[in-house]
Amino acid sequence: NVIATSDGGFLLAGDSNSFISAEKTETNFGDYDIWIVKVNSKGIIEWQKTLGGSQTEVFGDILQTDDGGFLVGCYSNSSISGNKTENTKGLNDYWVIKLSGNGTIEWQKVIGGNDQDNLTSISKNGQGYVLGGSSKSNFSGDKNSFSRGLEDFWVVMIDFDGNIIGQKTIGGELYDGIENMLVDDNGSIFLGGNSLSSIVGEKTEVNRGGSDYWVMLLEPNALSLEST
Repeated sequence: NVIATSDGGFLLAGDSNSFISAEKTETNFGDYDIWIVKVNSKGIIEWQKTLGGSQTEVFGDILQTDDGGFLVGCYSNSSISGNKTENTKGLNDYWVIKLSGNGTIEWQKVIGGNDQDNLTSISKNGQGYVLGGSSKSNFSGDKNSFSRGLEDFWVVMIDFDGNIIGQKTIGGELYDGIENMLVDDNGSIFLGGNSLSSIVGEKTEVNRGGSDYWVMLLEPNALSLEST
């Protein structure tokens, strides 16, 4: 992803398995890491940051925070190693890292259940940040609801310090996953993803083919800490 920053520059974010070479000034920690590069308006590198543990991290999304820093979202199967300070809770977990405006890690949070949880999108609202992706986990770890099928939409809201303040599992009997997400000024959450499920669980329309677009709008109070 590439985002414009408040100082007129840009932030580039993605995956890397490169050692120190060419423009890369930090070596990799594992198979794949997150690589963040801040450039000015002319494309000159101002700073960069490699984020990862001893295994694999896959980039999901990034946004600039109101304090001029950045929130990085990815999924990870690394235990404590590299600059990752929390162990995994399942096969893959959401991993969220708060960076300062110059790339210093301010805090980080691992969020997941006992299976694969893959973060693909992050957004923000007045209460904190909204994380969206897919989950194969059942009721376990941080997940407060049972799986609907083989893979479900999983939306998690955290406050500005990374604490979970709400979540929701949405799905049918097969594979459903969030690709992107937007939060409007009223706090409503628009989810866009793909679905292989027919009418079951929260899915109210039959699938048209092998896998279809699945879009929905959640009301601002749709996320809860209550078990479901």
